[in-house]
Amino acid sequence: AEVWHVFKEGRPIWAGFDRGEFDDTTAWVFTTIDDDGVVWQWPVILVAEKGLRIKKANAPYETWIANGLVTVAPGEFVSDDIIIEKLSWMLETAYVYQISYDPNDCKSLMGKIQGQHNVATNKFPQFPTQYNEPTKIFVRLIREHRYRHPMNGCFSWQVLNMVGKQETRSGYIMPHKDRTKTRQKKIDSGTAGIMSLGAALMHETGRGGVMPAWACSPSDDQN
Repeated sequence: AEVWHVFKEGRPIWAGFDRGEFDDTTAWVFTTIDDDGVVWQWPVILVAEKGLRIKKANAPYETWIANGLVTVAPGEFVSDDIIIEKLSWMLETAYVYQISYDPNDCKSLMGKIQGQHNVATNKFPQFPTQYNEPTKIFVRLIREHRYRHPMNGCFSWQVLNMVGKQETRSGYIMPHKDRTKTRQKKIDSGTAGIMSLGAALMHETGRGGVMPAWACSPSDDQN
């Protein structure tokens, strides 16, 4: 309840979407920033009933499902209709300013969404140049206790499964699944969270190129 009220106060919300493969999770993550510069995220995580091997997964999916933290979709894949239904729920409740998505696998879905809803979309390619800054800020916000989400255990688990891989040439950071973990370790909602944070960052930085205060470390003000 504490998290949800922030999303209903009329602030702009940025949505990040990551569509999982056959045995992955699919996720929406909605991001907004309050008046104190605290970043709030609301994850919506879905799994396909016949896709993810819930009973064999090395994570408490059954508990998360029973507690309403993960939604099970019938069939082998999470359908477009169910994905749009989860977005529509947020659109009817709050002000979603923009949706960010990977253009490689979501063009058809985004076409359907725009046909049904008046909401802007933003292509967020899976490149280090896109992820570098929001990934660093995401980690910083957590460390500095300026980040909140509704205690979703699946979301927390997926965020902890991410590691920042530094590109050799550019030095940019890109979130990846920890290679020491098994394939059953998912990061889809964590990636969607960084996408939506990146969209908020790009919007609030604007043409002037000045980083918003919420994205800066308090120590930056002293330098």
